[in-house]
Amino acid sequence: MANEKKNKVAAQEVAFSVLSVVLALVGFIVILSLTIAIVTIILLGKF
Repeated sequence: MANEKKNKVAAQEVAFSVLSVVLALVGFIVILSLTIAIVTIILLGKF
């Protein structure tokens, strides 16, 4: 019984770490695309 509980906690920890990695990647991509968009707008505004 205790072993099942341990496995459940381990599974939750793995799911949480995977989720945080995915969220970090999504945030990074969003920031990157926003930066590219802003730079493009600035460059287009100069020409």
